[in-house]
Amino acid sequence: MGHTRGRPCTENAGPAGRGLGLAQSTRQHMGRPQSICVDVGTRWRQLADIAEKRVDDHVFGFTDTHFMMALARDGRQSAAGALLESLRRFASVTDANSARSVASRVTIPVCEAIGAYADKHFDHAVEVLWPLRAQWQELGASHAQRDIFTQILIEAAIRANRTTLARDLLAERSKLKPNSHYTWQRYADALQACGELEAARGARARAGAHTEVHTLRIDE
Repeated sequence: MGHTRGRPCTENAGPAGRGLGLAQSTRQHMGRPQSICVDVGTRWRQLADIAEKRVDDHVFGFTDTHFMMALARDGRQSAAGALLESLRRFASVTDANSARSVASRVTIPVCEAIGAYADKHFDHAVEVLWPLRAQWQELGASHAQRDIFTQILIEAAIRANRTTLARDLLAERSKLKPNSHYTWQRYADALQACGELEAARGARARAGAHTEVHTLRIDE
């Protein structure tokens, strides 16, 4: 059988299948971007074990970024560095493979930002991710899946005390996701940090009205 019900098979699939399977698995396990910086038991280790064997696949940019999430969170600096070096070699080849151009312009800097976030260099993560927002779609996957990069940018901005940027990102997000508990809760946090206390109370009330389980949570 090619897969076990409910779990993507990554060990016996071809590179493309492995890439898609690991990307799905990483997203399911990853949780909110805060979880890159907190202990969630062995789940990061399990994903990193797979990712460490696939650092040279480079089938999808989206998958490479998720490899980086697993490796960085599990503290595998050597493997994370190997992934970046492999991506740079991959991107340096001149041919008709459009994935190489995407790797150079988007995948590599996003992976670097993920590493910076995991190392708690939040300001650097913001500086890298902010100019790339319009290019994340080039990594592939769905808009909903790529939303993790927006969340990492928001969390990095909050942790870097770039509260005005975080507030503005969350104001934009609240219009796009008006029923998101996470969005309103973090918007309230950012508004409060900016001294906008009345608006923060309003946002917190909106958060209380939307108690859906966050689609990326693993820490429950």
